[in-house]
Amino acid sequence: EFSWALRGMPCIGGAISRDIKQSIIPFLDQLDESAKEVNSVNTVVRTGSILKGYNTDAMGFQAAVETGLARIANVEVKSVVVYGYGGVTNVAAYIMKQLGKVVYITGRREEMVRAKATELGIEVWTKDIQPDMFINAAPVTNQPLTETTNFLDALVGCKVVFDHELNGKCLIEYCQENKIEFISGMEMYTPQMVAQWKLFLHNNINTSTNNSTDSNAMIDLDELFKNL
Repeated sequence: EFSWALRGMPCIGGAISRDIKQSIIPFLDQLDESAKEVNSVNTVVRTGSILKGYNTDAMGFQAAVETGLARIANVEVKSVVVYGYGGVTNVAAYIMKQLGKVVYITGRREEMVRAKATELGIEVWTKDIQPDMFINAAPVTNQPLTETTNFLDALVGCKVVFDHELNGKCLIEYCQENKIEFISGMEMYTPQMVAQWKLFLHNNINTSTNNSTDSNAMIDLDELFKNL
């Protein structure tokens, strides 16, 4: 129904926040390479009768991680462990491999973890492995971390944390108490949105930023709506 609506309405495309990021794929005409790799679409651009799927979550995540790690100059990250086995894990694993990092995965249910590891071509984390960075890709950080299987075991010893959960107060508090560098999931959303609107407007958009990967990049809204 989403793809039919885009084809039937005079629109530039559509954004997908959840639920149909994978199921929409068979109804599109084309896929960007990153969307193919992560098997997930969050942005559909209409050009004439053609619908093309993109994944700007990947662009936003990469911008947030690169900006965050550049800010933390005294920490070298060679390996990461991703907690979770949903669509965010696909994005995180793809980008971190692109950045040359060794990627491991863990989560609450071992069978789901192993299935996702096989799907993504990454290794399952075990307690004898000490990654440099912990990436949370599950909605679990607003509750006591001790209640989530394997979470603290994988987190202990990591130097940097990225939390996709926007208000993961329990993880924020843990990082503050243990002096772990923290990158908020909020840092991916502005660059993700900028990338999305650049696609919608075929790059005909200005941003008031000195660095295109800066998580504080702001869209010139007057310019944006003038082009709609």
